[in-house]
Amino acid sequence: MEVYFGGAEDLGITEEEMAAVRAMVMAVSAGRVFFQSKTVVNKMKAADRDEEAEPGCDPGCCD
Repeated sequence: MEVYFGGAEDLGITEEEMAAVRAMVMAVSAGRVFFQSKTVVNKMKAADRDEEAEPGCDPGCCD
């Protein structure tokens, strides 16, 4: 990220503005990772439900 901000001061961008951009980038990245992990957990839970279902049950009928 520092590569992008290397010439920012020359363009009149303040340290506060750069800090705000860094915070937004980190928040977006953290949100992406959170939703990816949530998707994995939901898929694992669904797989467990499928394994625990009685033979002949439709998926989700035993929730």
